[in-house]
Amino acid sequence: MYRLIVIIGVVLGIVMVAFHYFRLASFTNLRFGFELYVGLLAIAFLVIGLYVGNRLTNKKNVVVRGDFERDDNAISSLGLSKREMEVLDQIAQGYSNQEIADRLFVSLNTVKTHVNNLYVKLDVNKRTKAVSKAKEMSLIP
Repeated sequence: MYRLIVIIGVVLGIVMVAFHYFRLASFTNLRFGFELYVGLLAIAFLVIGLYVGNRLTNKKNVVVRGDFERDDNAISSLGLSKREMEVLDQIAQGYSNQEIADRLFVSLNTVKTHVNNLYVKLDVNKRTKAVSKAKEMSLIP
């Protein structure tokens, strides 16, 4: 990935030098020559920055154990929703309610509701018991 960043930087440097050279040669007769030059460079850097930023921050969820298989029958028999499973995964990773809310882009009250629903469906009253029971039932790795 860093090789790609260096290559893009070199190419943009060459493009800047070429624009500068051609600006002196042909843009001097245009009314907005310098503004056009700066605008094109800004657009180029914006597009490249968005692309590289997306590539660097695009993270995928990785299962910790390669041999883990989630028990879909247990999930459906408990009536767990997809969002409740996401919250359960975050609890198992040790995140607080506020951190879970920030990571899942929901409100703190929504996370608390999901956690309470998990407690009822798993028949537990603590986070540690919820994680322990979920592991026993093969809901989380």
